[in-house]
Amino acid sequence: MSCTTIRDRLAAGHASTETERHVAGCAGCREFVANLQAVRDELRRHHAGARPDASFATRVGSRLQARQPVEVLGWAAMKLLPLSLVVALALAWLAWDRPALVDPVARDIVVENSDPLEWLFDPQGGTP
Repeated sequence: MSCTTIRDRLAAGHASTETERHVAGCAGCREFVANLQAVRDELRRHHAGARPDASFATRVGSRLQARQPVEVLGWAAMKLLPLSLVVALALAWLAWDRPALVDPVARDIVVENSDPLEWLFDPQGGTP
């Protein structure tokens, strides 16, 4: 098993003989266990008087496992995709016959051919 898998299991509180054997032979995972225990001890000490309701651990666990960060970012990107396409199409439409809007230097350039791709890929930069 990889260190990442072992650390995920340890953080979730799922220790087994396999994880214990790995931790015994891996200095990085031993340090992870020590840090994890230090954080748990500090939280217990700091919040010694606080008592959450009975379903607190279940609610927190379900929220943490419900969505992975990659899924959240993926949905955010999907929500922004239509807006991004509209903006890109609007800019392309504005720049199609108006190179001066895209490049302020191009205001002085007289482009004989109105094909924007030819203007764009002209090795002389669109100058006549």
